[in-house]
Amino acid sequence: MTPSRGIDADFLDLPRHELAEAALSAAKAAGATHADLRLHRISTEIIQLRDGELETSVVSHEVGLAVRVIVNGTWGFASHAELAPAVAAEAARRAVHVATTLAALNAERVELAPEPVYTDATWVSDYRIDPFGIPTADKIAVLEEYSGRLLNADGIDHVSAGLTAAKEQTFYADTFGSSITQQRVRVLPSLEAVTVDAAAGTFDSMRTLAAPMGRGWEAVAGDEVWNWTDELAQLPALLAEKVKAPSVTAGLTDLVIDPTNLWLTIHESIGHATEYDRAIGYEAAYAGTSFATPDKLGTMRYGSPVMNVTADRTVQHGLASIGYVEDGIYIVGDKSWSIDMQRYNFQFTGQRFFRIRDGRLDGQLRDVAYQATTTDFWNSLEAVGGQSTWWLGGAFNCGKAQPGQVAPVSHGCPSALFRGVNVLNTVAEGTR
Repeated sequence: MTPSRGIDADFLDLPRHELAEAALSAAKAAGATHADLRLHRISTEIIQLRDGELETSVVSHEVGLAVRVIVNGTWGFASHAELAPAVAAEAARRAVHVATTLAALNAERVELAPEPVYTDATWVSDYRIDPFGIPTADKIAVLEEYSGRLLNADGIDHVSAGLTAAKEQTFYADTFGSSITQQRVRVLPSLEAVTVDAAAGTFDSMRTLAAPMGRGWEAVAGDEVWNWTDELAQLPALLAEKVKAPSVTAGLTDLVIDPTNLWLTIHESIGHATEYDRAIGYEAAYAGTSFATPDKLGTMRYGSPVMNVTADRTVQHGLASIGYVEDGIYIVGDKSWSIDMQRYNFQFTGQRFFRIRDGRLDGQLRDVAYQATTTDFWNSLEAVGGQSTWWLGGAFNCGKAQPGQVAPVSHGCPSALFRGVNVLNTVAEGTR
């Protein structure tokens, strides 16, 4: 799909090159051997409905600049929210001061890897319809209509609907001569149905499986990207079946984990665990360090022989289907998770759980969670689904560090079979 537009004109009209010239010149004059400037603007729209009634509709805009420098082999940073050349120059001088101050603590001189120069380069992510070009009333109307489909179904007592859309624009320039402007769009649509058993004083819920996507409005309205018609039609019956399903029996069980669930386990137990700053002990605040330290490279077995994880930021989009085993549990969709500060011991649950008997799905289960250590879990991986089961999952709000850092992330994966994973009954665990 070819994007229908380039970089927004109002972002191009910002004084990008003037800011870069002021910052980079000031940094070099203050003694920096390298400097770069980033101008960053992000627009976010959040729409939330409860039972078809609008609760939240807000659009926010954030913009600012950041300067990064190297002085005598040490990094320095500074930022500001005002987009003025004099402010950019002052930020550069502050960054040099930071680098000079930190030099005494730097035990390893910074050496930049060689990189080609990119002059006046632009890139726009792969979306067709800019969600920020759609009137808010039209977006609310689509969520109202989707909510209505669920509310009109038997057994559905409440429905929450939401859309988060983001447009991120960045201009980068450095003292090597590169200048790059990028624009990307992301959307996260979601609907959750709730059924209430007033007599028993209990309730349960089930959410749609559409992942956050690097797409535009085309992923929300209509079935071009995600089959909303089928999922919204099927969800009430799935939720009704889940409510009546037997509670799971705890113990070692084979799992077939759908990529709508497995992406999160990959993210938490592999993605975070192999972050280099965490692995070498630099990231010890908030979310901890990692068991996967560099000294274990070449000796520790992270997973089974069929496990192969690749970091690839060029992937497009994917779909999901099911795997096959004789007896086990099929898990679909992510829900809650817990993992320790070393990214080693974890517990995950999901949106939908199906018993597998003789290689066929045999009704839903409820109260399911799976628990393992990272290495035990990935070493229990026996089979990986083909390309047709590959699906791109993700989250808007991956967080780490203090002060907090938040970034959008995507993880693609197929369905996968894991042998002998410890399954917990969440109700029984909650009463301990």
